[in-house]
Amino acid sequence: MSTLKDRSAAPRVPDLSHPSGAGLSYLLRHRELWPKGFNWDYGNFKTCAIGLAQEVWVEDFKNVPQCSFGQASTYAGDMGDYFGLSPSNARWVFRMSYPSGDYPTPIEVANRLDKALADA
Repeated sequence: MSTLKDRSAAPRVPDLSHPSGAGLSYLLRHRELWPKGFNWDYGNFKTCAIGLAQEVWVEDFKNVPQCSFGQASTYAGDMGDYFGLSPSNARWVFRMSYPSGDYPTPIEVANRLDKALADA
């Protein structure tokens, strides 16, 4: 008779060698894997989820221009290809707003990313 595996066990670590939605979600939940000196600030593309991805996967993003002021929505949509998201889902994940007006935490971005990936 087989036994069920403990479903409360830690999730498997996704492949972190290249950008992916699962990989970014995992990174957002594990600050110990962030590059030294990286400080979260959702209000800045260099220090938000996309900024984290660009810091971790430098080679994959080396030819991607940096986001400039006023281009955030388009830029976020363009990043969807790297994470398995449509442009509209990428904007929903990376340019989200909250009723409180506060910027989201890394965990909140990861939760939204997971939902967008599940709905894809």
